[in-house]
Amino acid sequence: MQAPTPKTMYEIGISNFNGIDLRNAPSKCASTRSPMCVNMMRETAGNNRKRRGYETLYKLDGEINGFHTLKLPAETKTVVHAGTKLYLHGDTQTLLYSGAKDHKSTSVQVNSKLYIFTGAELLVYDGTTIKTIEEVAHIPTTTIAKTYLGGGTSMEPINLITPWRTERFTGDDTHLTFQLGYGDINTDTVTIKSLNSSGAFDTLTEGTDFTVNRTLGTFTLTAAKKTPVDGMDNLYVTYSKTHAGYADRIKNCDICILYGINGARDRIFASGNDTYRNYDWYTDADDPTMWGDAFYCVTGQDDSAIVGYAIVNDYLVVMKNSPKLNDTNAVMRTGGYDSTLDRIIFRSTGSYSAAGALGKHTFLTVDNEPMYLTTEKDISAITSNDIIGNKVSQERSYYISTELAKEAGIEEAYVAYYDGFYMLAINDRIYLLDSTQSSYEQNAPYSTRQYEAYLWTGIGARVLATIDNRLFFGTSDGSVKRFFNSDVGGFTDDGITTANTIEIDGKPVTTTESYPCYWDTYEIYGTKAELKKTFKRLAVCLNAYAHTGCRVWARIDGIWQVIFDYNNSADYFDFSDLDFSQLSFRTDNTPTLIGGKFKAKKVLHIQFRFENSKPQPFSVLWAIAKYTYGNDYVK
Repeated sequence: MQAPTPKTMYEIGISNFNGIDLRNAPSKCASTRSPMCVNMMRETAGNNRKRRGYETLYKLDGEINGFHTLKLPAETKTVVHAGTKLYLHGDTQTLLYSGAKDHKSTSVQVNSKLYIFTGAELLVYDGTTIKTIEEVAHIPTTTIAKTYLGGGTSMEPINLITPWRTERFTGDDTHLTFQLGYGDINTDTVTIKSLNSSGAFDTLTEGTDFTVNRTLGTFTLTAAKKTPVDGMDNLYVTYSKTHAGYADRIKNCDICILYGINGARDRIFASGNDTYRNYDWYTDADDPTMWGDAFYCVTGQDDSAIVGYAIVNDYLVVMKNSPKLNDTNAVMRTGGYDSTLDRIIFRSTGSYSAAGALGKHTFLTVDNEPMYLTTEKDISAITSNDIIGNKVSQERSYYISTELAKEAGIEEAYVAYYDGFYMLAINDRIYLLDSTQSSYEQNAPYSTRQYEAYLWTGIGARVLATIDNRLFFGTSDGSVKRFFNSDVGGFTDDGITTANTIEIDGKPVTTTESYPCYWDTYEIYGTKAELKKTFKRLAVCLNAYAHTGCRVWARIDGIWQVIFDYNNSADYFDFSDLDFSQLSFRTDNTPTLIGGKFKAKKVLHIQFRFENSKPQPFSVLWAIAKYTYGNDYVK
């Protein structure tokens, strides 16, 4: 009797492991993407690894509202905003300020000082102490060359953040009473500096050398003070006049950016004041303590608010939050000298259709490309090429946008840049977009590329920050946490492990696990999708670590089942990472194969899951499944 002819064995492999695809069904995903990939990230292009765990460094009172880093020539210091207090981050936490608004805060550094916006205060940190902006505000000289009648020449505008201002007068030998620029001035003591004949200034005292009529806004000298030099101001008068609500215009801002003219980054621009939704204000060049009352812009109508900023080709792009896709949500602005006004002004130079901006804390420039969360609940980029072509935003998050749209309170998302990733934290998740890996997606034809995406779970980050090249996050319960940067001992979250028991071949198997980590394949149909198949072998190549492994699942007829369980065959002996519970005498520290024979009979398709939820590193380099074809599929 003639032996039956063996069936032809076919194989299908995955040589590149990329990110997650939460938009398409498992049968429609690209072979290199996963319909569900949890707690992994790119190691190199086409190769993923398990994310490292985190540790709690300390806990403060109140929600963590922000991390603010000041870079000085000799050191770097970070301020942590928790609840209503600000602390110096370190092995011990030093209280720097209390009484701040309990609100997410933002900051920028100018001239070795940090300017922190809380939504109710503007605070200044010099590396030693934190002061309010009022304490350090520039006192402007508003008018010069005034006579006893007033008049004079305007010099500097009123500073919104302080009621104080100085006016200069030219005294004569006759007149004693002089008119200030305002009446109904404050009760704060008025000071006068008087130029004497030697060229120095004498300080005159109110009540002794002069009196003040605060209602009329006049001061009267007890003796005439003639200028010692004809035509030169000799009386410098400093007084206080509060304009209701002026300071709050700046203090109630909670978003900011550095911008200037001719490529300079020397002025703070700030917005986010709910009372002035479409206003923003800016400082004098290199002086964040001077916010002139004329230093502001109005962008569009007040039916939409300014949400954030970006800089593209030396233009300041002001982003608003209109939900109308064709609305002018992106307004370009540039600065220049106005000879009529005799000062620098910033004008809008064009408005462009773009998706509205949704999250104040989602603006981040990645590889010179500003990105932000839109009102469409995707992550888009502002591109210079599109601005030229009258289109501003392009989606970059095609593979996770449908999941982002499901997140409650997505407008509260917070982002940080780490190792090439745009990382967006919301609720207990972090979504990652990898700027080093991109591809064109034909179903998003108006975007030039999409970034590979990943998903981390079980995080609970309220705010994120990269400090000294380490990824930090703060939580709603006041915890400050940091991700590990080493494989040794770095694969638990706060050292927590649990015993997980599952049934394998009818027997309970208990494994010590930390956090879930796995990568699912797409639904594998083979080249002849309509034929039944029998899968017989699977080989999985794991990256080399002293302790690693893989639990392989197969989804057969809609049910997940374990086909290969963890063992120590992938471990190798390493004195620097001894674990006697998993001791291996294998000394080959190169990638190794696991897997072998299994059988899934007469199935139309199969799906594999490569999992390692144990407290150890994990990375799959490639996988190959072998199968034979059977008959046409009949239900």
